[in-house]
Amino acid sequence: VCWDPDGFGELSARTDAIVRLLRAADCPALAAVVGRQKPMLSRYAAGDFFRRHVDNDCAPVPGGRGPRCSPRVLTAVYYLQQAGAWDASADGGCLRLYGPQCA
Repeated sequence: VCWDPDGFGELSARTDAIVRLLRAADCPALAAVVGRQKPMLSRYAAGDFFRRHVDNDCAPVPGGRGPRCSPRVLTAVYYLQQAGAWDASADGGCLRLYGPQCA
């Protein structure tokens, strides 16, 4: 894992632009977003994977609380592969999202 890797300035700038567009479109969940965390880069070898986990577990009340509660309201995941080098049906690696009852 590498935090704030070199060369990610353009990707970070584009992600910031998306957040600005969403805020301008009056997306209520992003109204309070005033900053962001550093980007994180993870590299996995063939057959490796990121285990299913709970990214943000806050009680559904204003100012939520919980053992894994984070102020994060948006996560962006980018899969960086050479064009044509990855076939999700053959290679796996699809992003799966589970509802709170399944985490």
